Formats: sequence, C-alpha cells, structure tokens
Amino acid sequence: MVTSGNDINGIQYLQPLTGDGYTLDYFNESFTYVKNFRSDGSMRSNFNGVVKPGVALFGYYKIISTTVDAEEIAAQMNGGPHTDTGPSGSFFDENDKWADDMDLGITNAIGTSPRVRWEETHPNYSSGISPTTTGQPIGTIKNLWRGVCGIKVNIDTNNDDRPDKVAIVGAVDVGGLTSGNTIPANTWVVTYKRLFLPSEIALKSIWRPYVAQICHPESAANTIRIDGQVQADWLSTDPNVQPFKYTTCKEVRQL
Repeated sequence: MVTSGNDINGIQYLQPLTGDGYTLDYFNESFTYVKNFRSDGSMRSNFNGVVKPGVALFGYYKIISTTVDAEEIAAQMNGGPHTDTGPSGSFFDENDKWADDMDLGITNAIGTSPRVRWEETHPNYSSGISPTTTGQPIGTIKNLWRGVCGIKVNIDTNNDDRPDKVAIVGAVDVGGLTSGNTIPANTWVVTYKRLFLPSEIALKSIWRPYVAQICHPESAANTIRIDGQVQADWLSTDPNVQPFKYTTCKEVRQL
C-alpha cells in the first residue's frame, strides 16, 4: 500500500481527493509502454493489455510552441482499442465499440480549459463536460517541461463495499523539472476534478474496461495523447532532444 512519497522517478503519489474525504492507494505500477508516435503529429503513449479498474497516468512533457492553443494533453482511461475495425474476435458487437473510454483533457496548451468526454464508439465523442473543481488558469505549457496526471478511480461513498461514483481528476506540475530537467518539482495544481454518478457516464462499462467485460482483457488500454507535435523529436534516441520523461501508469483505488 502506497499513499504518500514519490515513485522511482520522483513523481509524487498524489492525494487530490483528501478534501472530499477519500485517500488513494497506488500499486501495480507500469513503466513500459508502446510508443505510437505518428507522422500526423499525434503522439500516443499506450499502456496495453492490463486491466486497471482505477488508473493514474503520469508523465513529463515539453510541448512545442507551434501547437495550437486549443490542443490538449489528454488521458484516455478505462478503455480499449481506438480503431474502426480493432482486433478480430468480438462475439458481441463491432470492434469500433470496444473503445468505450473516459477521455480527460487535462489542459490545453495555454492552461485554461480542461474537460472530460466519453467515447463509447470510436471515433464519436460526447460533448465536453466541465469540471466542478479546477485550479485553472495555470499559464502556458508551451516550450516548458510540465508534469501531467490523469486519474480515474471508483469511489464507494456509502461504505457498502461497492462503488457508486467515479472520480476523474487532472493535474499539472506547474514547476516542471528541476536540476537540469531531471527532478520533478511536484508543485501539482488540480485542473479537473469531478465525481460522477453512473447515470452521468455515457459508456457501456464504468467500473472496469468494457473489453474486460466481454472477455478481451488483452485489449484494455490507457493512453496519454498529445497531438500537433513533431514526430522526429519524439522518435529521437537522444534524451536531450526527446520531449518526454517518466511516463507511467499506476493502478489506484480508494482506501
């Protein structure tokens, strides 16, 4: 059980729900991911094939200055493959329905506009849902190292050992990296926080990924996505050029 301190990269185990009366436990940490750095400028770090009913995605990124102001750093959580056809083998419905994820726009490039969307069927998103709690504006993130975090965690509000709400939280480390861009500052500001009733979430599966419900846990996916970037920088093997550090996916639950 881990509720405080930092992980092996120095990233703090955040407790953004203490004011709501809940403590989070972090475990089952993943530091290996698939780098889907596309030529169209969409940079995706995918944690595939591990079912995490509650998930926390972290990473530090340097966003290029040519990114449009409206572009987001997004955490795609509790979902599956985001393709029109997907993997073969569904006995229940078309594979484009496997996406079924919670898409959290942690912040836009100028640090003013977070949101959540539901993607029940790829590539059709719901309208963006505003937070109930936010520390925005946080200032521009362009050309600066900044940490980002996206959390989805099931919450039991009446202590009957069954979840009845989902908390979705976004946060930005506005201090970025110190000591020559190597050490997280851990000056986190919540950019999005909202506790959702199941009736507010327009997905097929809420407490755990839909693909796990239909016996395809190998297709579970959690992703940090940043569009409008330069592929060559992200594909570089030079750590002084690479605009990403410390990308990680942790399982998280309410204590």
